[in-house]
Parts: sequence; C-alpha cells; structure tokens
Amino acid sequence: MRLSCSTLVCEKKRYPKIEDALRTIAELGFDAADIAAFHGWQGLDPADVRSRPEEWARRIEAALTETGLDVVSINTGMSVGLLDPDSAVFETYTGEFSAMVSLAVEIGCPNITVNPGSTPEGSTADTAVELLYERIRRLSRTASQSSIRLSLEGHQGCVLEDPRAAREFIGRIWPDAGYTIDASHMEMLGYDFREYSDLADVSYHAHVRGASSGNMQATVSGGTLDIAGYFRTLDSRGYDRAVSIEYFNGFDPEFVNTLEIGRIFREVFEA
Repeated sequence: MRLSCSTLVCEKKRYPKIEDALRTIAELGFDAADIAAFHGWQGLDPADVRSRPEEWARRIEAALTETGLDVVSINTGMSVGLLDPDSAVFETYTGEFSAMVSLAVEIGCPNITVNPGSTPEGSTADTAVELLYERIRRLSRTASQSSIRLSLEGHQGCVLEDPRAAREFIGRIWPDAGYTIDASHMEMLGYDFREYSDLADVSYHAHVRGASSGNMQATVSGGTLDIAGYFRTLDSRGYDRAVSIEYFNGFDPEFVNTLEIGRIFREVFEA
C-alpha cells in the first residue's frame, strides 16, 4: 500500500496554483499526490482542462518533474452533474470526463475518482441507480480505452452512500469500474469497519482523514475514526493501491493532522 496526499489539503487562497500545492506536498515529505479537479471549487477545473488540454498537461508535467511526485489519482467533479437526466447535459459531462482521461494519460495517473451524484428531484433512488449504471458503463469504456481506471467514491449524500447499495452496484460493474473507499464518510454516517471492509476488495483507490459521527472531517486526536485500524483493515483485505490523505477547505492549514496520519501509516507498516 502507498500513502499519498491530496492537493485539497492546500487551500486555494494560500496555494492558488496547482504548482504551489504539488510543491508543498513534496516539501511535506510525500512522494505521491492525488490531484483535485473540481469545477468552481479548488485545483483544476475540468471545463478549463477541456478547453486548454495541452497547456494543463505541460504545467502539471513540469511540476511533477520539479517535485519528483507521482500522481496516483485525480479526484474530479465536472461542471454538470453525472445524474442530470438531460442527455445533452450528460454530453457535456462526458466531454469534460474525456479531457480528464486524456490528462491522466499525459501525466501518468492510473485512476480517476468521481462522485456518483445524488437522486435528481422528481426521480426515485432505483431510477437514479439505473441511470448511473448506464452512464458509468459508457464512462468506463472511455477510461479503459486509455488504460485508466474509473472509481466511484461512496460519498455522503450520494446514491451509493449506504455500503449495501455500493456493494450491489460495484458488483454489477466490476472490474470495468471500481470503488473509492473513504472511511471518513462511513464514520460520519455511523458505519463500523465490519460493515464495509469488503468494499476494499473492489476498490481502485482509497481516501483517509480524521472523522467522527456527524463530522466528515476532524482532527486525528479529536475524531473517532481508528486510522491505524483502517490501514490494517485495508491491508488485511489485500488492498495494495494508494490511500490519499484528503483534508479540505483549510481544515488542516499547518498540516499537523496530515503529517500525523503519515506518521501513523509508517508506524503501521514499518513496525
């Protein structure tokens, strides 16, 4: 298993350029990064990458050469929702997704994580899941043609937030698409490790940060998530890919918790 750090830990107002975030992650002692690419939020904007693909590829490649970092995943959110029922809107989504796949190829990134989205107004959960299935089949073909893995995060509030729903859905689509397991969402929702540890078997990526019941992020010491136990659980299930530390919105401005999670990781695997 490999530990990486998300560019989300570097709040945009302090680190306005992707180069700033990547440089900081390297200075913190990490050798791998998870790049955030969300429309209208922080980091890269998929719509902008679509309009200027060569420029963004050059910039990131230069930053990776400077820092020596590998990119293990791109965590992305497009300018439109994945579950918008309008087929024309989905064409916009697929265009931006394709741009992110091309970028992943250029920078040597093996995985792209997307949020499955929530049930659209006026729809049912079952209808939303079937729409998701149809669309993920199409997106996974786009990704696999470029040898990029696609994974869906079990994000709080999405149609796959319940581990049972995630297990059933990924079972239908695996291995064309997989799961991004994130213990912070599960801890927030009150799930125990034993209720979802088997999702590690179908995960292409993983996230970690401190969390507690009702709180998606917390300090390591103030949270209830057993981070060392999470790492050991992933390892016991044979998960051997990257796990990315993912604090966001300036929650850990001095990187105290980010570095503490790094210490815990080393303690677990170097003991």
